[in-house]
Amino acid sequence: MFPDRVSRLIIDGVSNLDEWYNGVYYYESLDDTDKVYAGFVEECFKAKENCPLNSIKGQSFNTASDLKTYIDDYLNNLEDEPIPVYLNNSNYGAVTRRSLVTNGIFSATYKPDPAWPILAKNLAALLNGNSTPVYNAYSDLWISSIIADETNTFVTLNDLWKTGPKAPFHSIKAIRNFTLAIPEASKLVTQYMGSDMFDRASWSVPKTHNFHPQYHPEFPKFETAEPILVLSTTFDPVCPLISAQKAHNSFKGAGFVEQKSYGHCSLSMPSLCTAKHVRRYFSEGVLPEAGAT
Repeated sequence: MFPDRVSRLIIDGVSNLDEWYNGVYYYESLDDTDKVYAGFVEECFKAKENCPLNSIKGQSFNTASDLKTYIDDYLNNLEDEPIPVYLNNSNYGAVTRRSLVTNGIFSATYKPDPAWPILAKNLAALLNGNSTPVYNAYSDLWISSIIADETNTFVTLNDLWKTGPKAPFHSIKAIRNFTLAIPEASKLVTQYMGSDMFDRASWSVPKTHNFHPQYHPEFPKFETAEPILVLSTTFDPVCPLISAQKAHNSFKGAGFVEQKSYGHCSLSMPSLCTAKHVRRYFSEGVLPEAGAT
């Protein structure tokens, strides 16, 4: 909104700016989600006996693809047949595909360290017949442990233009039809997306900004007081690399660093290399060389 005030600024874990402010749905956000999930399985397979998923009920796997197929088949069966869990008369329920995928696997894609070893242990227990660890770990909505209030909802909906009377859908039937028609960017989680359409339809806080970011080359690049720096992991589950590249191309003179790792934002995995780029930029105003990784 005020590019002339922007000196040294880093954006990390970047959404599609046009969809975030101007769009109806974040179509691009899940482009790399399944790649992160596949990365979890691949890294587990490479760890051999150090990953408990490499032997299920005495069965070992020849390739990472074989292991992933086994897990995917189990998840598909779980969609049709949730596993009932009874611990005591005040703690009981079920392990469902939705709870395991959204609260367990998807949340673990955000921060491989320390989430991946924990997920592997819990998932192996489930596949071997013990549903209690997964039930205890992933029954509650994972986002509640990250966002304890409605701050994220407020920021998201107040950034958006198409809310309240401008929302594209208002009836339950229209929202349901829209969510069912969302393209399957992620086989893992797309089917659970779109519930925020209800929030958009009911949002009543008036807009106090007129910000409509648009991408270059269709629109001129944003010129900031000093060039900004854009960071991105190679595989981010909710902010794919392509979104960061689009933003980089739309800010005049911006720098870019691709951190070759999985996870949401560069801080999801420690990198001394990235840290040095950040320090040089903030301390000396020096941008990384083109193509820095």
